Amino acid sequence: MNSAPLKILLVEDSPSDAALLKESLTQSGLEHFEFTHVECWAEAAKTLRQGHFDVLLLDLSLPDSAGRDTFLQAHAEAPHLPIVVLTGIEDEVIGLDAVRHGIQDYLIKGQADGRQIARAIRYAIERKQAEEELQKLNRTLRALGNSNQALMYAREESEFLEKVCKIIIEDCGHAMVWIGYAEEDEGKTVRPVAHAGFEEGYFDTLKVTWADTERGRGPTGTAIRTGKPAECRNMLTDPKFKPWREEAIKRGYISSLVLPLLAAGKSFGAVTIYSREPDRFSNDEKLLLTDLAGDVANGIMTIRMRLLHAKTEAELLRERDQLETRVRERTAELSRINQSLQAEIAQRQRAEEAHRQVLRRLAGAEETERGRISRELHDRLGQDLTGLKLKLQLIRKQGSFAPPVQESLGKLEQLADGLMRDIHRLAWELHPAVLDDLGLEAALRRYATEWSGNNRVPLDFHSDGVEAHRLPLQLETTLYRITQEALTNVTRHANAKRVSVLLERRPDHVSLIVEDDGGGFDAGIQASAARGKLGLLGMRERVTLAGGSLEIESTPGAGTTVFVRVPLKQEPVKGLKS
Repeated sequence: MNSAPLKILLVEDSPSDAALLKESLTQSGLEHFEFTHVECWAEAAKTLRQGHFDVLLLDLSLPDSAGRDTFLQAHAEAPHLPIVVLTGIEDEVIGLDAVRHGIQDYLIKGQADGRQIARAIRYAIERKQAEEELQKLNRTLRALGNSNQALMYAREESEFLEKVCKIIIEDCGHAMVWIGYAEEDEGKTVRPVAHAGFEEGYFDTLKVTWADTERGRGPTGTAIRTGKPAECRNMLTDPKFKPWREEAIKRGYISSLVLPLLAAGKSFGAVTIYSREPDRFSNDEKLLLTDLAGDVANGIMTIRMRLLHAKTEAELLRERDQLETRVRERTAELSRINQSLQAEIAQRQRAEEAHRQVLRRLAGAEETERGRISRELHDRLGQDLTGLKLKLQLIRKQGSFAPPVQESLGKLEQLADGLMRDIHRLAWELHPAVLDDLGLEAALRRYATEWSGNNRVPLDFHSDGVEAHRLPLQLETTLYRITQEALTNVTRHANAKRVSVLLERRPDHVSLIVEDDGGGFDAGIQASAARGKLGLLGMRERVTLAGGSLEIESTPGAGTTVFVRVPLKQEPVKGLKS
């Protein structure tokens, strides 16, 4: 209870009962109360309109009103006033009904002493205050929910702020609400951006700042500057509200609550709420309104992000359209360049094909010439040397010559034998007749045997899939020459102790592997240097003409391996003949 007297209005048609009730309250120890007594409802209604009371004690049996109608009329006339009804014992049911309809309490006359009456009055006042506080909180909660709904449908920031101000006025019942943004100008002014309620030119006189000056130390400037809620409980007495007091009182404002708008922990504005009652805002209501301000700040950021996203999306769409235009133009340009390149590639391919055709014809002419020279060496020069040897033998047998002559004839026979062997080997190397007659497998096997005998190096030759079904003659010649060149390189450079040659035929390709255990070399370094060496260059050129690939693997001190792979266009290899 505060120090001001408790104002009690008693509506009782019996003066003696009224005097008894007043005496009971006095004896109960209830101090500082003012007692007003009227005897009918009409006079009570008039008194309620003329003055302010803290509690109404209402008899339900009046000359001009009785029973249920009495408390219903009283509740309608003074909805915010705590009411305690007085009933007779036979009217207890009506008292309970009154409580169900919002009356705070009831007493049975003759059964309640002064203390019970005083306690009922205190409880009625506290219960009414709790009810009104709960109603305020419910209204604030409704405003909180409605502001979130407003965010869902708002398209513009200003539209959202106007709706929020209107919601606070309509749902919470305050006098005026305005939202201001903190400007980063020299005077740190607060710019109003939305409001609702009774304003009547108040903003023209406001001139609020959030600087630490006289006009910045009010609740609005303080809330923005500190980032915490600020309050003016009574504008009539608060010295910090002096710059705005006169204009605020003209419009009926008595108290205010200011809630900062925060983003990333920094204030960018505030929501200012004015009330016509002093000390209007309870702690629970402040908490709910603080949540509402937080939702408003988040809503502002959401709308700004939404608008920024829309703007960014529009810019991206515009840039995409521009990019698509540039892409179409560039694509058309690239298409023209590609067509030109395709034509150039086609021309180059035709030139390369013509070059390959020339190389094939040269290779064919070379093999033809090799064959002709081989036959000439074997058929003519070989026969002439054979005839020379026979005649030398005949001369030596027919006559008796001096020993020096006999010795010379023997040496001539040996020279003829050596020339015949050299002619035979040269004719074989130029073009082995067995390649044409028996095929690649037989030719390579015989060449491997002769190479091994001439160089005194063991050579292992293995073949698979080529015995029963011959390869095309041109391919057989290519593989034979590559093998020949690879073994020549072994003879000249490898100093090998052992060599192996593997020839394999598969359904889609034929492979040739020549491997030695000689000195080897750095394949990476030698790859570029080898381009100028006729041996490797010839091997690569022959493989390329056949449409195949050639790889060389070698490491110093670990030997060399030549891999050749040539694709086949023929049907798969048939089974071996028995």
